Amino acid sequence: MTALGAALLAAGLLSALPSPLAPETTTLVSPEPARATYLVSQPGRRGSAFRPRRASGFLQRVQLRSDGRSEVTVLVDPAPLRLDAPYPPDPSSWPASVARRARHDEECAPTPLLESWGRELVAGARTELEAADRILLWVSREIRQEAHPSHDDSAAAAFGTRTASCVGRSRLAAALLRSAGLPARTVHGLVVPRDLSRHHPAGSAEFTLHRFVEVWLTGAGWVPSDPGESLHLVDTRHLILAVDGESYDPEAQREMTVTLLSAPGLLSLAEEPPEGPLLVRRDLADGREGRRP
Repeated sequence: MTALGAALLAAGLLSALPSPLAPETTTLVSPEPARATYLVSQPGRRGSAFRPRRASGFLQRVQLRSDGRSEVTVLVDPAPLRLDAPYPPDPSSWPASVARRARHDEECAPTPLLESWGRELVAGARTELEAADRILLWVSREIRQEAHPSHDDSAAAAFGTRTASCVGRSRLAAALLRSAGLPARTVHGLVVPRDLSRHHPAGSAEFTLHRFVEVWLTGAGWVPSDPGESLHLVDTRHLILAVDGESYDPEAQREMTVTLLSAPGLLSLAEEPPEGPLLVRRDLADGREGRRP
């Protein structure tokens, strides 16, 4: 740990740096693909609020129907993520659209302390994947989920208070990743309840507008994570509406109706999950696994 990290820990401003691939922290999903199809409609609108999307292990297909509604199919392939691109990354290999995501912006603006901690978290990392994993694991462990925090849900507020909604968690993760030199962006979307496939194989589905994050890793492209829930993948409950920089009005999406056409086929866990929160990690290059205590 650097002098900065030691000073912050001594001052009680930060929790201890987690081991980047500690076996006791997560449970791996089984490497079986999963699929879910939803029927989406919106009052007074023909066509779809959704567009086709692709990320590492994630594919969203959109088919417009003659009645103006759309079918949105989400396919997730959690095959092990085998990447060995060295850290720090080589920015000359990035497309221009990726390089601009390595720069801070108003959406995920950091403070000097936050920037320093982003660099501290990845000190000694050997690969891009290891660096990203350290940051996403730290946010998942240290930032408590709060649906309606009392602060503005900025990256700086989430870092300072250790509480945030999905918006603040994702902004903080993106700010830390960019501080470490890794391109990142937040993703606007929705999520359906986790227990849907077990209790309601088809029918109307409640949903919540949601935010998660993607990081660019050489050899994989954009890799999604939902800090606090899953690392290096998102499951079939996640639908994407927009990414940072695209035109998006969240209020206009609240009147959507989402109906299950097929069971959402949640990603299978290696073991039956215990009661309480569980952090799921896609299998990484070294093949370690473990359960969160």
